[in-house]
Amino acid sequence: MLKRRLAIRLKSTENFLVRLLVILSHWKSIGGLTIYGHLLMPLLGVIGLFRGRITPILLLPFIAIFINAMGFLLRHELNAESLARLVQLTGCVGFCHFIAQDKSILSQRWEYVLLFLITATALLGELFVVGPDQFRNVLGRSVPRLSGTQEGVNFLAATVGFLSLLCVARRYYILAFLFVLCGVPTLSRGGLLAFLFALPFVIAPQIRWNIKHLNPSLVRKTFTYATVSVLLLYPVALLAMDLNHSLVERIDDLSTHRFNFHIAYAKIGSAHPLAGVGYFQGVESVEFVVDDSLAFRKFNEAHSIYLQVWSEFGIVSYLLFSCMITYSCRRSLATRSKDLGCLIFALISFMFLNGLSAWAFWLAIGIAIRGPEHNDT
Repeated sequence: MLKRRLAIRLKSTENFLVRLLVILSHWKSIGGLTIYGHLLMPLLGVIGLFRGRITPILLLPFIAIFINAMGFLLRHELNAESLARLVQLTGCVGFCHFIAQDKSILSQRWEYVLLFLITATALLGELFVVGPDQFRNVLGRSVPRLSGTQEGVNFLAATVGFLSLLCVARRYYILAFLFVLCGVPTLSRGGLLAFLFALPFVIAPQIRWNIKHLNPSLVRKTFTYATVSVLLLYPVALLAMDLNHSLVERIDDLSTHRFNFHIAYAKIGSAHPLAGVGYFQGVESVEFVVDDSLAFRKFNEAHSIYLQVWSEFGIVSYLLFSCMITYSCRRSLATRSKDLGCLIFALISFMFLNGLSAWAFWLAIGIAIRGPEHNDT
């Protein structure tokens, strides 16, 4: 009897610690002091890979990572830092699987309260230490905007918006309102627009009713085709933007440059369009892709996970990544309609925001993959 009680107590403690680590993993910085909680996310992901059944579609990114790693190893270019970054990305995919398997994550009110306190503390710390040191045009007027010492504004915008939606879905309306207030100092237009676009799917009964009573097969196919179209048209649009250079030059530019994502540099890669330039490796660090001939200025595309996957892991990996996103969209339509709004928000915001928003993105994908039999959100 004593052993059984001890086992139950240990299991309860383990579940509490895991959920606490999930919450803390979204904390990036406070007052310029980097607290890189993103290391907790891949660590939990590695643990989660050994829990439960692996969803087959999640193995596709692993295949791309394994092929890249083997190529680097055969060329004797795989150093310790590069290997650690590959493990980190693997762990992020595992985190998605972990959230999909553990339906207890973010199921209690105290978890959302703690998330709010951490987020608000980080924002207040940045405000007191730095203050609004950038200005942004909002509705035609230049207003101060919090940018932060560690470029944490985009991360906070995506996280705040996604947590607001989850709070609304769980009917924690006061907490949702507080999260929205946390997003005001950042004035992130991409995050706010994505939030406003997805919010009706979460709170509007008419929209939920219409989605529920439409032909599920038709809705699933339409949304899947739309998602695939975005994934395919995105690189096509980038290639078609610059009319002053040849197609070969544009492909070479996208495949042989490292795009700036404020993450540590790792010197690996083959600079081949099919295999990619390698993880955070390139001829030079750039923040633009091509010249926008219509606007006569550089086309800034540094904040896109799609561009990062394409340039660093190649066209083959981009297609595998697209398969995983498409599968997640299909699964989300089999769940409650409110989850569709959360997933749409994550996908839209991650098209504009940088890699620091990975926490919200992988969490949303994991919740969507849970399916109707596991989803309580």
